[in-house]
Amino acid sequence: MPNRVSDAANYAFTGKDKLCFDTNIWLNLFPPTLSWGKSKWAASDAGTFKRIKQSQAAIVIDVSVLSEYFNRLARLEWETYRKNPGSGLSFKNFRNSIYFKPAAEAVALLASKIIAQCQQTIQPIALHNFDITHILDDYRSAKCDFTDSVLAENCRVFGYSLFTNDADFCKIDYGIDIITHNPALFQCGFP
Repeated sequence: MPNRVSDAANYAFTGKDKLCFDTNIWLNLFPPTLSWGKSKWAASDAGTFKRIKQSQAAIVIDVSVLSEYFNRLARLEWETYRKNPGSGLSFKNFRNSIYFKPAAEAVALLASKIIAQCQQTIQPIALHNFDITHILDDYRSAKCDFTDSVLAENCRVFGYSLFTNDADFCKIDYGIDIITHNPALFQCGFP
């Protein structure tokens, strides 16, 4: 079943909506630094977030999204660290070093702010509730990464709409509602 895609700029949010935000949205709303190279949708995402909060729609967070957020910010810190001469630590060794501690504290603080915006956390559900065959088929055919398929499946199982700007969701069909600012996603779904 194809996904249904709506333009976030025109979407009329209500208190009945239950929205799961993808990592790219949280990175725009809670960036690691002020100099973070925000996407072209950062301002639009912020305006949509304000409208969502005003509508009193429920915001949920999937643990895989939170994990991806932590990992992306940790890798950004490592990439910055590696630019210094003599900084030859691998990513895992960097994460376990004194150099990472200030960044880890900052990332944990940002994650706490994200969690404070959410009414619920999606817990990982048992594989017997998943259409694991669909997820593995998508991965096997290189349509998207595994986490995107799991997120889409979670939204399908729990009936959440997904707020994302990730065009990879155009390649997979879970029959979910997608709300986006990315015109590339408008091409693949049905309103």
